[in-house]
Amino acid sequence: MSPEKIPVEISKAGKPFLKDGKDLHFSIAHSADLVMIAFATASVGADLEAERSVDALALARRFFSKEEAQMLEGDDATDRFFRLWCCREAVIKADGRGMATLLDSTKVLPGDAVPLSVMTGEVVWNVYPWKLEERYHAALALTGEPSLINWCDLRQMIAS
Repeated sequence: MSPEKIPVEISKAGKPFLKDGKDLHFSIAHSADLVMIAFATASVGADLEAERSVDALALARRFFSKEEAQMLEGDDATDRFFRLWCCREAVIKADGRGMATLLDSTKVLPGDAVPLSVMTGEVVWNVYPWKLEERYHAALALTGEPSLINWCDLRQMIAS
C-alpha cells in the first residue's frame, strides 16, 4: 500500500493511530539520525534520545519526582538521566494524553530489574530500556508483558 493510503489519524492529544487498526498500535520516535517504530497489539510507546551534554541533575529536579532525581546522584548521572527520560516519555506516548498532561504525574519506580515499572496515574507500565551505539537511549512501554520483542536495524538490511 502506498504511504498516502495508510489510514493514520491523530488524536486530540496528538497521538497517531490507525483509523481502523483496533488490533494494531504503533509508536514512532526519532533523535538525531535514528528513527524507531514499535508495533504491538495493545497500547505501546517508544522513545529514542541521543545522549548529549546536559545538566542532568538540574533537569531531573525540574521534571522528575524527588525519588527519581535521587536516582541520578553519583557517577553516570547523564547516562541515567537519559535512561529515565526515555522510560517516562515512552509511557507518556503509550498513554496518549500528552506530555503537558502527564509529565508531572509520571514516575519511574525504584528498582533496576527490567522491565522497569513506570507509573502514570494509577497505571503501572512495563518499560524496557536499552542503549544503542553507546550514544542513543531507547525505551519501549507496554501495560503487559510482550510475547516477543524483535529488533531490526534497517541500516544493516539496506547495506547487504
